[in-house]
Amino acid sequence: MSRLVKFAVPALVLAAASWLYATPYLAVNGMRSAAEARDAERLNGYIDFPAVKENLKSSLNAKIGGDVRASDNPLKAMGAALGAMIINPMVDLFITPEAIADMMKGQKPSLTGKSSGTGQPGAKAETHMGYEGVNRFVVSVRKQGDDGEPVAMVMQRDGLATWKLVALRLPL
Repeated sequence: MSRLVKFAVPALVLAAASWLYATPYLAVNGMRSAAEARDAERLNGYIDFPAVKENLKSSLNAKIGGDVRASDNPLKAMGAALGAMIINPMVDLFITPEAIADMMKGQKPSLTGKSSGTGQPGAKAETHMGYEGVNRFVVSVRKQGDDGEPVAMVMQRDGLATWKLVALRLPL
């Protein structure tokens, strides 16, 4: 083997691995620029809305309903069913490109459809990102100066180098 091939092949492998590692960061950057530009169509390309809605519904229903099967209380089961009847349509209306764009800026979601103005006016968003597994990447966002829990956006690999938002972890 020639000397060029001995160095070129490992360099190409290292470059490809580095690029694959960076793909979720590039996706977050694309989401952020689409959110700042209020480009809902481009932002839609980064979000799997059915998955986000289903994950959020199941998470909220679990918080409200608790473990109904472990309880023999029929009122608890009825309360969980009523909660699901209220939560499911509300989540369908709540999860929009605009709401996710506001979350990318560190604004906490509100049930009234308006983002909460927590933090200082004009404060920048504080973002923490990292892998949670090979195919899972989490972005936590909150306003600078806000001591509350951040909104966590869970992205999942879609193909080799594409990432999509599939879940939200909201502070409740």
